[in-house]
This record gives sequence, structure tokens and C-alpha cells, in this order.
Amino acid sequence: MGSGHIEQFEKLLATNPAASGREAKLLLTRVANETQDRRVSASIASTDFFVRVMRANARIRGSAHNALRMSCIWECGKFFEMHGLHGPAIEIAGQLEALARRSNDTAWLRKSFTFAGIIYAEFGNVVEALIRHAKSFDLAAAEGRSVQITVLSNTAVALNYAGLHHEAIQVCQRAVEISRGETDRSAYEIAGTAFCNMALGYLYLEQFSPGLEAIRECLARTAEPQEGRSALSRTIREWTFVQLALELGLIDEARAHSTACERYGRWGDNPRANGLVAIARGLCQVYAGDVTDGLETLESALAKASEGGVHHSSLHEDARRALVKAYEVVGRPQSALDHLTALINEIRIRRERTLASVLDWRRAVELAADIDSRPLEFREAKLRARVAEIQLINSRLEMFERLAITADLKEESSGQHGYRVGKLAALVAGELGWKREASDALEVAARLHDIGKIGVPDRILLTSKELKDAERHLMSSHTLIGAELLAKSDVPQLKMAEDIARFHHEWWNGTGYPAKLAGKRIPIHARIVALADVFDALTHGRPYAPAWPIERALDEIQTRRGTQFDPELTDRFIELVRRLQKEHADLDEYLGRAGRNSPFAQARNRIRLMLEEGRDRVEKQANPASQTVH
Repeated sequence: MGSGHIEQFEKLLATNPAASGREAKLLLTRVANETQDRRVSASIASTDFFVRVMRANARIRGSAHNALRMSCIWECGKFFEMHGLHGPAIEIAGQLEALARRSNDTAWLRKSFTFAGIIYAEFGNVVEALIRHAKSFDLAAAEGRSVQITVLSNTAVALNYAGLHHEAIQVCQRAVEISRGETDRSAYEIAGTAFCNMALGYLYLEQFSPGLEAIRECLARTAEPQEGRSALSRTIREWTFVQLALELGLIDEARAHSTACERYGRWGDNPRANGLVAIARGLCQVYAGDVTDGLETLESALAKASEGGVHHSSLHEDARRALVKAYEVVGRPQSALDHLTALINEIRIRRERTLASVLDWRRAVELAADIDSRPLEFREAKLRARVAEIQLINSRLEMFERLAITADLKEESSGQHGYRVGKLAALVAGELGWKREASDALEVAARLHDIGKIGVPDRILLTSKELKDAERHLMSSHTLIGAELLAKSDVPQLKMAEDIARFHHEWWNGTGYPAKLAGKRIPIHARIVALADVFDALTHGRPYAPAWPIERALDEIQTRRGTQFDPELTDRFIELVRRLQKEHADLDEYLGRAGRNSPFAQARNRIRLMLEEGRDRVEKQANPASQTVH
């Protein structure tokens, strides 16, 4: 869809890259106005226009009209987010951050962090999301309580995506605490979002009673919607109430809120709202005994969500989850399992596609920048190309590493499992006489061994034993998922990581998975990581098993010598760990040091400190006598 304004602005930039002067300001204002108008209309046909606006802004040299430029690309970002175009949306967040820093504008800098956090959470990279939200919260204090509450609510969304539901609830409680001292009506209503996210956290933890209490408070704080966006928000809240009420057997209340969900869902003919309405209605029908109509409604909702393609992937997942639950309720575990299997596969494909799109988008932007630059001398061009290649490799490794942390969070809340396994694997390699470069490559590759778990749903909690067994079986497919994510790369560390991801659950005696390789047919780097992985899992525990002392874990590994593990490597590994125990008073601190120094660990620490400060404040208010000086 063409635009005379953007075409004129592009021509001006060809002669005036700084976009300075009255004419440039006038054209940029017109482009900004058109950007806002097109974003409101939200037609996917405008995608090319928004990409051109984003690229034109990126070409501007200097700092002329920064406020206009930030408003302009902010509208582009909201458009990209709305249509699931995560690659350009992340690029927008980067542009916003750069402009805000150049302008020394902390409000826009905070918005850039918040926007990036939302986008990263949507495509499953909750590590990056939490890093951005922690930065955003550091800046939010200067903008007032309403902004702080909003930032905390977005942080809770990312934590729920990560499966860190207890932390999500704590963050929401902190947001509610902030709202209590606020007289501004908007802060009171914004806290309703925190209560909704709190309710979802309780839902995923199967703590339905406090979840219902939270969603009741959320609805009490929710004003009647006046436009489509707030109507969609209200629809989501009613839908959340329906799920919690059904879990508690409150069929009549669930039906009443399903009717409300339908009423608000009519606004604007929004596909997501329509889908949530159908899901709420179908679940109510199933729980009320109207099984045939209920299942038909839910299957129809799934089919309609599928028509939307990637733009309605979250709705598609909601429909799948509802069908898993519905078939479980009516005693059809095989049908529930079929939908669960499909759900896992769909999430895997979507996350692979999103990851690829972000990487391809970043590379496309780099290439576009090269095209726009002046011709370089041949030798300088070769050096720049080499530097760019190294930077691209590092950015890919970093992105994969943070996705691996996201996968680790599902089973081990520190997110440092991969770092400890990588360090142990590198130390074993050193014991075997590997060169430093090879050991370092193994350390990086080993951090990614469980990246395939990113393709397993974060928020599915099933109560049927049959389905839990099936879920554990499907979880074993993370080896293949991880290998597919890392496949076909020309980066040496990623080639090694692909083998490790695929084969680290193979057994020396050939009874492992997925290929049932035996002995030295298993790549040596996978055999090394297998030892480090099991040791770390045993000594740190999992949601289904407590942590073991180091000696007990080493005894267990010794019993698996020659069956699960390479006998020679087992001896070297046990000898190494016992020596490390003597050399390091805190072995855990030593092995996980790289993880604790990561931006993600620092962000988690800021969130933890923020929660502790909030609890201390509440305790002081609750016990004022303890503060009296005698």
C-alpha cells in the first residue's frame, strides 16, 4: 500500500541524511500521523509501509527531531507486535533504545525496555524478557506508581511463561502493594492486570481457590470497556474466571461469566476475543454434561484459530489446552494425549520459526547497512566482514544460550543448570588433554544440551496419571527438538551442540534414546555431557525429586558405570569432582560462576531484591511497635 508521505521523506533523506530543517520536520510529522492512523486501522496490507518507515528512521543521521522519530517508530512497533512480526518488532525496540539514550530520555528508554520484554516473552525467550523488564523497573520509579504497576504486571507475564508461577505471584503482590497507597483511580484499575496475572499463576499451580479470589478482585477493579482494546482485556479476564470456577465445580458462576465473556467479546469482531468466547462456552458445556456440543464447540474454536495462521498462535494454544482438559474430564485420555502431542509439536515449530525469523531479520538489517555504506578499500572490507561474521556468530550463540536458560528454568529455578554442566564438561575435557580452544568450545556447546525443552509447553499441568506418564515420554523428544533447532549451522560450537543435544541421553549399553547408540558410537562430547548433566540434576534436584548430597550422587554414577556411562570417563569424572571438592569450599559457586555473572542472573537478582524490599516494607507497616526506639 503506497504512501506519498514516506516516498517524499525517503527522497529527502537521499539529499539530507540528517533530516534537519523545517521541510524535514514537516514531512516527518506527516509520516508520524499516517503511521498512527494506519496502526489504528491495523490492516496487514500496511506491512510494507511500516517497514519502510522503520528503515527510513534508521537511515537518519544525527539527533534531529528525536521525539518525532520515537513516536513514529513506536507506532511501527505496536503494529509489528499486533501482527506477530517479532523480528522487526525487536529491531524497533533497539532503535527506540538507541534514540532514547541519545536524547537522554529515560521515559522512552523505559518504554523501549518494556516493549522488548513483551516481544521476547511472546516468542518464548523469557530470559531476554526478564532482563528487559528488570531494566524497565529500574527506570519506572521516576514515572509514578501506575508505570511501576504496569512494568511489574508485564514481568509477571514473562515469569508465568517461564513456569516460575510462584515468582509471578510475588511480583503481582508487589504491584498490588504499590497500588494500595495510590489515590489515582488509574493506578487502582491498572492493578487489576496484576490480579489477573496472579490468578493465572495460581491456575497453573492448581491453587484454584486463591486464584478465584484474585480474579474476583481483578474484575472488581475493572471498569466497563469503552473501546476494543479494553474490551479484549475484559474478555480475557472473564475467560480466566471461567477456567478457575470450573476447576472448583462452580458451574453456575462459570456460566454467568461465560455469558459476560461473550458480551464483551463482541466488540470489534476481534478473532482472539471470539476464540476465547468459544473456548469458555465449550468448557462450560463439557463440565455441565453437554459433552457432544461442548467438544464440538472446542474443536470448532481450534479450527477457526488455525485459519489465522501464526497471527493467532496463542489462541490456537489456548484451544488445544482446553481440548486436552475437556477430553481428560470426559475420560478420553487417548484424545487428550493426541491434542497434547499436537500442542507440543506446534509450540516447537512456532518457536523455531520465530527464532529463525529474528536471526534472519538481524542479518538482513546488517546486509542492508552494508549496502548503504560507502565503498571500502578491499583489505578493510575483508577485515570488516570478518568482524561482522564474529559478531553474528556471537549474537547467535548468545541467543541460543539464553533460550537454553529458558528451557532450564522449567525444571531448575536458577536457570544455571546449563552453565554448571558446561563448566564441568570443559574440566573433564581438560583432564583428557584437550586443547584450551576445544575445551572452551565444549563448554559453550554443553550449555545448550537441553535447549530442546523450549519446545515443550511451559504452562501445561495435568492431573491424570496416564497423561503425566505420556508427558514424560513426550519430554524425551527434547533431544530431537534441540538437535533440529541447532542443525545446519556453520558455527563450530553449534555443530558440536547439535550432537550433544541429540545424543546426551544415549547409554553406553545401547538402551538410551533417541538412536540407541552404544559404546564409542556415541560422540565423546555427548558422553562427557551425559555425566555432567546427571551429576548436576542429582545434586540440585527437580520438581519431582529432591537434591542429593554430592557423595550420594557420585555413588549413583559409579553404579551406572558401564551401563549408562562410559567406564573410563566415569572414573576420570569421579576423580575430578572429588578433587574439585577439596579445592573449592563452595563447588556450586565455582561451577555456576559464569551463569551468575550473566545479565539474566543480574536481572533475576534485581527482581528478588525488589520483592524483598516490598516484604520488608509490609512487615514494618504491620508491626510499627517494633520500630520504636527505647
